Amino acid sequence: MVSSCTADRLRALLFSLSLLGLFPVAAAMAQTASVPEEGLVLTPDAMRQLARAYLVDGQPGQTIGLTEALLARDADDVTALLLRAEAEVVTENFPAAVGFAGRAFNSATTNGERFAAARLVALSQAKQGHYTRAQFWLRRAGQVAPTPEARQAVAEDYAIVRRRNPLAISLSFGIAPSSNVNGGSLSEVLILPGLPFEFVLDGEARALSGIQISGGVNLTYRLHVDENSATFVDARFYGRTYALSAQAKEMAPDAKGSDYADYSIYGTLTHRWLTEGASGPWTAALSGGQTWYGQEPYLRFIQASIGREFRATDFDRLNLGLFAEYQNRIEEGDAFPNIGARGRWVHELDQGDDVGLFVSVRDSLTDIADVGFQGLTVSASYDFDKPVGNFDIGLSADLDYQSFPVSAYTYGAREDITTGVSVILGLNNIQYYGFEPLITLTASQTQSNADLFDSADLSVDFGIRSSF
Repeated sequence: MVSSCTADRLRALLFSLSLLGLFPVAAAMAQTASVPEEGLVLTPDAMRQLARAYLVDGQPGQTIGLTEALLARDADDVTALLLRAEAEVVTENFPAAVGFAGRAFNSATTNGERFAAARLVALSQAKQGHYTRAQFWLRRAGQVAPTPEARQAVAEDYAIVRRRNPLAISLSFGIAPSSNVNGGSLSEVLILPGLPFEFVLDGEARALSGIQISGGVNLTYRLHVDENSATFVDARFYGRTYALSAQAKEMAPDAKGSDYADYSIYGTLTHRWLTEGASGPWTAALSGGQTWYGQEPYLRFIQASIGREFRATDFDRLNLGLFAEYQNRIEEGDAFPNIGARGRWVHELDQGDDVGLFVSVRDSLTDIADVGFQGLTVSASYDFDKPVGNFDIGLSADLDYQSFPVSAYTYGAREDITTGVSVILGLNNIQYYGFEPLITLTASQTQSNADLFDSADLSVDFGIRSSF
C-alpha cells in the first residue's frame, strides 16, 4: 500500500509537471497488479489496494470499475473518491475529476486527505483552463498542508497557475489608528497676509484622531501576450473612511468620519514590449478615473505615460518614465494639465537584500491659488531578503517638497516640506489560506511657511497580503 506521504509527494510532482506539459499524468509507476481469480471475493481494503495498483500501472479503466463498486457500498469512501478522481484525471475527464475530488474534500476527516483532494481539484480546474478556480483550491490546499515542504509545493504550483491565468485579482484591507485622519493643522490659529488679527481654527480644521478603515480591489486581465509583448487592462477601486475618536468628537462635535472619506475608481490600458537586444521592456499606459471626497465627486483625470525598464548591471535595475495628465476639479470647475518624470533604482546586495531609490518631479501647469505647484519627491527603501525572526521587514523614508507660486495664505510662494518614515512588518509565521498579516508603522510631518498646513500624523496600519 502506497504511504500517504509518498502519495502526497507524487501528486505534487505530477501537478507541477503536468501544468508545464513536461510529464503525462498517466506515467507508469509500478508493475501491473495480479488480476484476481474469478469468483474471488475481495474485501473493501483489498479493492482499494488493487484500484491503486491498476492506477499506477496505467490502467485507469480498471480503477474506475473498482471504485464504482466501492462508492456504491459507501458514497463517502474518501480513498475511493480520491482514486476515482485520479483515474478521471488520467483519462482526461476533468469535470468528473473535479466532482469526485470535491466530494473527497467534503468527506475527508484528516488534513492529509483534504490536502490531496484540494490538489486534485486544482489540477483538474487548471487543466480545463479555469485558473482562478484552481488558485482558490490551491489556497485551500495550502491551508491544510501537512508539512512545510507541502506548503512550499503549493506555493510553487500557485505561481505556475498565476502565470497561466489571464486574470489577476488583488484584494487589500486595512485598519489603522491615526493621530490625524483629516490632514488637519497642528496650529490653533490662522494668520492671513495683510490682516492684523488672528483667526481661531475650528475643530474640523485641526488634526483629529481616529481609526482609518480601507479596502480595495484590483482586477488585471491579460489581453495579449507573445514572446516580445503583452497587453493588459486594469480596473481598480480603492476606498477609505474613518471613525473619529472621543477626543476628536469633543473637538469637532458636528464632524463625522465619513466627512473625510475618499474613494477612487479608475482603469488602465498597458502595453509592454521588448526591443531586440534590450535588457528590459518599454511600457506605455493610458489611465483614467475619478475620485470622491466626503461622498461628493472631487476629481477626474486622464493620464498617459511611457517608461523603460532595464538592467544597468547584474545587481542594478533602473526604471525611468515620463507622464502627462489632465485633471478636472469637479466642484470648482477647474481643469488643468500636469507633467512629470520619475525614476527608480534598485540595487541587490550580496546577501540578497534590496536597496531602492525613487525620484519624481511634477509640475501643475496652472496658476490657481494653492492648487498649482512644482514638486519633488525622493524616497529611499530597504527590503530584507530573508525574515528577521518571524518578520518580513521593509523600511522606507520619504521627502516631498511642494512649492505653490500663488497662495492665499502667504506672501509670495507657499512651500511645504513633508518627511516620513515607514516600517513594514509581515508576520510570516501566521498563514491563513495563503495570506499573512501585515503591519505598517508610519510617521509623517509637514512643515509649511503657512501655519494652516503644518501637520503631523502617526499611524499603525493592520492589513493582509498574499504570501504566494
